[in-house]
Amino acid sequence: MKPDFLSFLIAGALVTGIFLVNRGFEGDVIAAHAATSAFSVHEIEKGASVAPQRRRALRRAISTDSKNLLDQPGYFIRAVLSEPEMIRRDSPTVVWQYRNASCVLDLYYTTQQKNELKAPVVHYEIRAREKGVRDEDVQESCVRDLARAHSGKNFIRPESFYRQSY
Repeated sequence: MKPDFLSFLIAGALVTGIFLVNRGFEGDVIAAHAATSAFSVHEIEKGASVAPQRRRALRRAISTDSKNLLDQPGYFIRAVLSEPEMIRRDSPTVVWQYRNASCVLDLYYTTQQKNELKAPVVHYEIRAREKGVRDEDVQESCVRDLARAHSGKNFIRPESFYRQSY
């Protein structure tokens, strides 16, 4: 009887530990908006790095709703999505493009400066890459998948332990 109880305690501690670790790495959507004003222009010019918790909060915000991309400076977008695969400059508009197997994300900045890292995203477009797939079908998953691909951490979610019933 004691080994069964001990196994039960170990399993419970393991599940609780996974849950707490996951909760610790989840960001708050509201904190992402606060994170955007946390750096001054002077700090951005000097190359200040984005704190991991702020990066997670912003990743969570844009993964939850792609509209949260709007008004985010290029500095924070680059911290979450990494370097764009393509940059097109048509003064005063700059377009950063991110791609994965299913979608293309274009971020538009309007700035007179040579460095768009301080400029906010003024518009974005999400398109499907596969023929026969509507753009609307990839809207929700595109930014989430791009952010997840560059997060560097993929922890087990508690939902994966539950069996889905159809």
